[in-house]
Amino acid sequence: MIANQTSPPPLVLLLADHLDAVLAAGEDILKLEVDIEAARKADGVTGPWERFGDVVSRAKACELTIVSRVLQARNRCADLARETGKNGEAFGALLGLFASGTAVLEDAVAELANRAAADFDSGLDPLAYLRTRGVMPADAGALAGIAKLVVDERFLVARRIELGPLLDMSAALLDALDVAYSLFEDAAEASLVRDGGLGLAVADGESVQR
Repeated sequence: MIANQTSPPPLVLLLADHLDAVLAAGEDILKLEVDIEAARKADGVTGPWERFGDVVSRAKACELTIVSRVLQARNRCADLARETGKNGEAFGALLGLFASGTAVLEDAVAELANRAAADFDSGLDPLAYLRTRGVMPADAGALAGIAKLVVDERFLVARRIELGPLLDMSAALLDALDVAYSLFEDAAEASLVRDGGLGLAVADGESVQR
């Protein structure tokens, strides 16, 4: 989590929080998988449909989080770019790169909000969702020949941008914010103190750092 400090501007903390949420949701998506072969052996002829439904439901929730947070981060990038102005040209370039690289998600809002149209297109078929997100081949009509489905960095967020590059951009901008405003410095020191990393112990009459 972002360190609770008063020194960084509130705008920076807001932007960092949105980026942090994008990275967390992306990590959650990358944990999703369906072991089809194992499900077949365990369930016989029933197939892993319940597992598919759970994976798709969780993927959709994470996807909505990513899109909404990215769009809010883009707004904060524009605000911060105006504040930094000529005094932060290099930093402004990174803000612009994130904003331009995620512009394709602006058009995704209406599509993701229109659940009726999505349900009509896919018939609530989880395989249709997985195909449009690049988890399954676009021409795959069934699970034949597929032993395991794993969500990786090629996952197409809102069918528009691969998850890997999106997370890379978010992480790069968050790192730059940390370098410029020391966002995580106090949190790291507090963690060390809490865990005893900076505590002093007395051994053989001498103070030693644990």
